[in-house]
Amino acid sequence: MVDRPSRSDNLILFARGSHQFGVAESEIAAIVDWQTLAPLPHAPESVMGVAGVHGRMLTVLDVARFGDGGDSSSTGKPDKIIALRGDEQLALAADEIIEAGNENEVTVLNVKGLFPAAIQGRERRRRRF
Repeated sequence: MVDRPSRSDNLILFARGSHQFGVAESEIAAIVDWQTLAPLPHAPESVMGVAGVHGRMLTVLDVARFGDGGDSSSTGKPDKIIALRGDEQLALAADEIIEAGNENEVTVLNVKGLFPAAIQGRERRRRRF
């Protein structure tokens, strides 16, 4: 899930819970205010629900809850939705967008690895004919 962006790509930094993350600016379609999400039944804890952003239905992920049981400090309502580009139609929950120059440790996210990380240990539903 962690990646090294190219040197020419700017990072957008955001906080979720007690963690700080970075996503390459070229991977972001939009950053919008939080909205009420449609829940997804039986979804992993890291999947918060579905939101409509600029005419696209996106699955909103809480990356602070990835891994071993998640982060209980990220249980508050986020302030922003970061809509990502790509075919997987994903978005990220963010408490705040952080100004550059922050001295804290930042985890740079590999957008292509987000969906597999969100469903880790769960079988993906398949259509049955």
